[in-house]
Amino acid sequence: MKKKIKCISIDGMEKTGKTSVTREMRKFLKEKDKDLYEINGNEYDKLQLQESILDDNVNSLILKQNGLLSIYYNDLKYLHGIEYIQKKCHEIIRIEQNHNHLYGVVNFFLIPENTQTIQLMFGSEEIPCYYNDLVKFYKSINQTSLAQGIDIRLIPFNEDDRIFDVRDKILEILKNHYEI
Repeated sequence: MKKKIKCISIDGMEKTGKTSVTREMRKFLKEKDKDLYEINGNEYDKLQLQESILDDNVNSLILKQNGLLSIYYNDLKYLHGIEYIQKKCHEIIRIEQNHNHLYGVVNFFLIPENTQTIQLMFGSEEIPCYYNDLVKFYKSINQTSLAQGIDIRLIPFNEDDRIFDVRDKILEILKNHYEI
C-alpha cells in the first residue's frame, strides 16, 4: 500500500543541485491538480506556516527546499554531534515527526555517491574539510536516532547523473511508494 503524502522536501549538501531539482519537481507537481505551496527552510515559523496550509486546505501540497536535514547539516559541519542536535532541535524534530504522522511527509536528500562526484561538483574550488565526513554520516542517517519517525529517502547521484536523472529517481520513488 502506498503512503499518502502532502509534503515533499528536497534537501542536500552544498552544490548537490537542490534548487534545480526543486524547480524540476515544481513542474511535475503543478500537473497534479493540487494547490501547490512552496516553502524554503525549516525554521519554527516555516513549520507553523506548513501546518496552517495543510490544516486549512485539504487539496494542498507543499514542496519544501532546505528542510530538516539542512538543519542537521549546518550543525554537523561545525562538528556538533547527534546528541547536541537532538537537544538543540528537539522541538523542530518533534514537529517534523508529527507532520509526517498527520499529513505524510517524505524527505529526499541528494547525496554524492563517490569521491569523483564530489571533485566534479567543486571543480577548481577546494572541497571543504568536513564534506567527506558529512557524506558518510548522511549515507547512514536512517540508522541514527535523528531519523526516527521521519521518512528520509537518500537520492545518490554520480558524476554521470544530470538534474533530470536525479529528478527521475525521485519521481520513480514517488510513483512506487507514495500517493500524492
